Amino acid sequence: MTERLPNHRNDDVCASSANKTLEAFIRLYRVSDQSIVQILDSALEETLSITESDVGYIYFYDEATRLFTLYSWSNSAMASCAVVEKKTSYELDKTGLWGEAVRMRKPLMVNDYPAPHPLKRGQPEGHVALKNFLTIPIFHNDAIVAVIGVGNKKSDYTVTDVHQLELFSKGVWELVLRKQFEQQLAESSHIFRSLVDTSLDATFLTSTDGTIHYANKAACGLFRMTSEELQQAGRKGLVDPTDNRSAKLIQERDQFGKAKGELRFNRKDGSTFEGEISSAIISGISLGDRASVVIRDVSDRKRYEQKLKKALAFNNTILEHATVGIAVYSATSGRCALANKTLADFLGGTVDGLLAQNFRELDTWKKTGRIELAERVLAERTTVKADNRFTSSFGKDVYLESTFAAIETGGKSYLLRVEKDISERKRLEKEISDQLEFVNTLIDTIPSPLYLKDVSGRYIRCNRAYEALRGTGKDDIFGKTAYDMLPRETADFHSSKEIEMYATGTAISYETQTTTANGEKRDIIFNKAPFMDTDGNVRGLIAIMTDISERKCAESEIAEREATLRKILEGINAGIIIVDPKTFAIVDVNEAAEKILGEPKAAIIGRPCRSFKWTRERDGAVEESCPLLDGNINDEEYRVERLDGTTVPVIKTVISVMRSNQLLIFEIFFDITARKTMERQLALAHRLESIGGLAAGIAHEINTPIQYIGDNLSFLESAWAELSAALAQQAERTTGGDSDLKFLMEEAPKALTQSREGVARVAEIVSAMKRFAHVGGEEKSLLDVPKAIQNTVMISRNEWKYHSEIQLDLDPSMQFLSCFPGDFNQALLNIMVNASHANTEKYHDREDKGTITVKTRRDGRWFVLSLADTGCGIPEQNLHRIFDPFFTTKEVGKGTGQGLALCHDIVVKKHGGSIDVRSEVGHGTTFFLRFPLQKEGNETLQ
Repeated sequence: MTERLPNHRNDDVCASSANKTLEAFIRLYRVSDQSIVQILDSALEETLSITESDVGYIYFYDEATRLFTLYSWSNSAMASCAVVEKKTSYELDKTGLWGEAVRMRKPLMVNDYPAPHPLKRGQPEGHVALKNFLTIPIFHNDAIVAVIGVGNKKSDYTVTDVHQLELFSKGVWELVLRKQFEQQLAESSHIFRSLVDTSLDATFLTSTDGTIHYANKAACGLFRMTSEELQQAGRKGLVDPTDNRSAKLIQERDQFGKAKGELRFNRKDGSTFEGEISSAIISGISLGDRASVVIRDVSDRKRYEQKLKKALAFNNTILEHATVGIAVYSATSGRCALANKTLADFLGGTVDGLLAQNFRELDTWKKTGRIELAERVLAERTTVKADNRFTSSFGKDVYLESTFAAIETGGKSYLLRVEKDISERKRLEKEISDQLEFVNTLIDTIPSPLYLKDVSGRYIRCNRAYEALRGTGKDDIFGKTAYDMLPRETADFHSSKEIEMYATGTAISYETQTTTANGEKRDIIFNKAPFMDTDGNVRGLIAIMTDISERKCAESEIAEREATLRKILEGINAGIIIVDPKTFAIVDVNEAAEKILGEPKAAIIGRPCRSFKWTRERDGAVEESCPLLDGNINDEEYRVERLDGTTVPVIKTVISVMRSNQLLIFEIFFDITARKTMERQLALAHRLESIGGLAAGIAHEINTPIQYIGDNLSFLESAWAELSAALAQQAERTTGGDSDLKFLMEEAPKALTQSREGVARVAEIVSAMKRFAHVGGEEKSLLDVPKAIQNTVMISRNEWKYHSEIQLDLDPSMQFLSCFPGDFNQALLNIMVNASHANTEKYHDREDKGTITVKTRRDGRWFVLSLADTGCGIPEQNLHRIFDPFFTTKEVGKGTGQGLALCHDIVVKKHGGSIDVRSEVGHGTTFFLRFPLQKEGNETLQ
């Protein structure tokens, strides 16, 4: 397993290890004069000795390619290795544990190599078996250049081994680098001497004081001296002492490091010659400042140039007035012999500057290929014309049309250079070319098919999108007409549109279908317009085709989805109000919303969203602001008030939706009147069931003691009759008649009779409660109507007894009715309680009482139950609202507004009957409840 390197070392061990490393260095330096191979082999063996390892290796590493290259395994490792084909290079990403030192860029020590490790990738069969190993990366200039590894130490590797190996490897690598440098230096020196000796120019290696250390063969031939004579003569013996240019060149070289010019030199035989000299200081060597000197004999060239200048002197005036730039160069030396001012002005320089130039040494000619062109002209004795844009030797950007020609005069060859400034022309050409390229690129990048036609109807240009549409290239399109590419009927159609466009001189747009190359039908909008030339003449037309097939499909799909959604919403009776959040105005409603709100669409659109009164069910709060201003609304119960004052219970959800890039608010609501009615009925049923069970239980508990109280009172009443007779006889015999006894005998029978009547009355009330509580289940059954009415009157007595009298006018022929008994009793009770409240409101401060009259009768196929009071009556404006849920005119806490709504639901919806009301303010109200007398089969109840 990989071990952490400890942070402490034993001083004695470290000192001993340092001595071993030092001794290894000493032994290695003794062989430092040997080759790099021998040095590295010795270093590898010393590494094994220092770390007490059995095997070791050295791999070179290239960080650019991330590649290991095997230099060598130790001799002991090679002897133990049985791998037939030994791999010599490895990619870093394919190495296992041994490559981790490079990935981590630090030493890696493993003292239990056979142990499993996630980075191991196996090893070839026959490879040296390892029990432990240590590997370190060798750095040079922050880059890993090699890896040294050792293995199979008898004991564990320690941090001391790491430090020894790092220290020794750094010394080894420095020695290798120095050896490589010495080899490169020797090779460079050999190459330099070979090149210099083969040079045709006289070449010297000198000190800056003029002492000559080396001269090549060309120098000996030029000065007609031996190498030793040249070294003995030195600079002073070779340069003509009367030439003042020498001091200037030396000063320039010493100041700038190099210099170039011409000097006059002396030969051994006393003759002189003009030489072109180039000298540069060679710095950074251990022998002090050295300088290279190259001399070329230019005496003949100078003479020829002078002759040429004299021969051409009479043409200078003509040349200066020429509109083209002219220069003449020596074919042998390359130096400029003649130049006019026009060329100097073109290039941004002077005539003297041009005359000092050598065309073979101009960097601008080298970079632009002019030297090769000039040499070819001279070699082939021809004339060549070319144009090129470049920066002149004087630093000016120019665009010249050049003509090079080979000429001869006086037996000498020259290069004639004629330049014409074409910068403005090229600028205009490039501008036009750039504009055309831009237009072509723009046309090709337009995704819509585009083409141009001339006035004769022939295609002259198109883009790639049009090529793709037609399934062919430009070559098969240009020059053709629509009749060559489309069916005649289609071509006639487009031609008629184009004739219309040319006649009006304005753009046209039309929609049609076209067929693509693969036979697919596409819906296209054509936009066509004429285009003109610079003189305003119509040259043709440009057409752009916009494919709207996907858009039309999408529009159709959206329309289908909207229609489907509309049907779904209509099917579930979802009312929708669409509100613009910017103006908070209603922009649209659906038919379901019209029905729920009780107003037509035309009357709703345009109104502010707050024009409807929404009352929240859970807290009775009225919604003052428009939706989504105070937060989202999700399935919230409201009561919405209609224009006529009626309210409808709804569940409302409000969402925001993007439609046609416009944010809209959707109020979605459902009429839950039926659900609320069902909830009320269920709540009432549960309440009646609870009350019925409680009443039945109380009645049962009361009935038993009432029975034996009544029986005992009956017994006491009969017993008192016998006892009173005996007491009377006894009293007459003894006292002659006692007044108190007489009083008791008169009043006791009355008290017993009244008590028995009271008990009978309680028993009757209890019996009524039991009958009211057990009225039947959820199915229709025959109800004894008179008994039901009497029971209801009795149990509601507490409501009417103080301010009302009950009058019953019951048709004896209408005793039974097929109905839901519990619902019938509930409806009757609700209306009777309302009647008693109406009488109470009118008679609460009067001595007389009101009347509640209950009648039953038959009206054809209907059973009619009427209940009339003489109370305060109902105002006419409230008559149409009394059956609305939650509508009430009573004080808070005295009414819920649900009683009459429940009655209406019981009579009309549950029994299929009707309920009507007549009322006069101050005189009373009469309710008429009509129940059908037929069963499902039209069998009339008798």
